[in-house]
Amino acid sequence: MSSKAVKEALKKERNRKTPFVIPMKNKKTKNKKAKPKTKYETCKTNIIGQDMRLFKQGKLKQRNKQPVTSRKQAIAIALSMAEKKCKDKKTVVDIRKENKRIRRKLSESLNPVDIRNIIEKLKELKKKKRSREYRTLKIDLLSKILMLPSINPEITKDIRRYLRNE
Repeated sequence: MSSKAVKEALKKERNRKTPFVIPMKNKKTKNKKAKPKTKYETCKTNIIGQDMRLFKQGKLKQRNKQPVTSRKQAIAIALSMAEKKCKDKKTVVDIRKENKRIRRKLSESLNPVDIRNIIEKLKELKKKKRSREYRTLKIDLLSKILMLPSINPEITKDIRRYLRNE
């Protein structure tokens, strides 16, 4: 909108008793449907919310009974507590989402943190005796690593450590 048009609009509005609103261009917003959260996701959000509320009140404590002062530390504590408390609430939908996320990570470039997360998932699958999923994920991971032109030494160290313990 040009400055002349704004000035004219201001003059007109001075004569009115209603408050002035500068006309803006309409931005088209996409109406995204809210996906229903799973039990695991709702459990995690509730626990994180509770912990952050405790932090704001100054009641969130460390292991040595001292109050948490850093917001980042409070978030880390909340995430770890939520992970521990909501572990048993994972449903088939949650497991599928997790598997999709891992497959997406495998299709992209890998970094050591992703590899560690995938190895944790492999351990979890082996523990739960889900051999088919375990084998396919393990084969996908190893084939992806073999296809990499240059392998990060941290990645090879993590994989060697995992394969030795297997």
